[in-house]
Amino acid sequence: MQSRSDVRILLVEDNEVNQMVTLKQLQQLGYAADLATNGKDALNRVTQTHYDLILMDCQMPVMDGYMATQCIRSQVEADHQPIIIAITANATAQDRQRCLEVGMDDYLSKPLRQADLSQKLTEWEDRLEKVDRNSDDISVNSGELTEPESIQPESIQPESIQPESIQPESSADQPILPETLLNWDYLHRLSRNNLSFEKELLQTFISTLPDHLTKLKTDWAIGDWTALQQEAHYIKGASVSLGIEKMGKSAAEIEQASQARQLEKIQGHLDQLEAHFNQIVEFVHQFCNEGG
Repeated sequence: MQSRSDVRILLVEDNEVNQMVTLKQLQQLGYAADLATNGKDALNRVTQTHYDLILMDCQMPVMDGYMATQCIRSQVEADHQPIIIAITANATAQDRQRCLEVGMDDYLSKPLRQADLSQKLTEWEDRLEKVDRNSDDISVNSGELTEPESIQPESIQPESIQPESIQPESSADQPILPETLLNWDYLHRLSRNNLSFEKELLQTFISTLPDHLTKLKTDWAIGDWTALQQEAHYIKGASVSLGIEKMGKSAAEIEQASQARQLEKIQGHLDQLEAHFNQIVEFVHQFCNEGG
């Protein structure tokens, strides 16, 4: 029988903020995980090391989660096939069907809630335990994706998401920032009131986003719609994961406009996105310098 420490998990995620959030959630649940930053990296790892379960982001550069899953299913021996759980920003029936068709076993929606992650891992861990007891092969990709009631489609308004039932500590010294820019309650629940982790998340956010913002503007200038959509998706994902709502909304608008090839709608959202980011940067410097 496997304990949580024995379950070998691989997280496949390109977004550094999401990497930090998910690895912390796994740690709090008692799991350890290796990290791959794209589908190609994941495939290399899986062909060298056996993993019981893979948390697979769907949209990534180099090789996306769909292609990586197909490669894993075709290249890994049947008795070493891992459980693959999609982590998707979309939760429509069409998206779920696509996950199934490429060989994924289950899915979770972004932003990732720890309660949902715990439920999903427990369900599949129980199956792994039964395999150990019965010495039978686990049934991979049974043809039906389960849909827990608690999972909701991604929203660009994180205040609607309740990851944990934790009441944030009030602080008169808490830096002031409009809640439309940063949802403090959401961030507190996400971090479980861990101030140092909040600072680490926000510092990672402001240190990794400038390159993506620059790339976003370059892609817009040269009319590279695919790259523009990918960069907007990345920025949206990082923003929504931390409750940085206005940036998430602006990035979502750019992503949607790029999908529709609506060039005229993008300029204003780019300006808003950059303005909101500058406000976040100023705030984070103040926040992280207070109290050491």
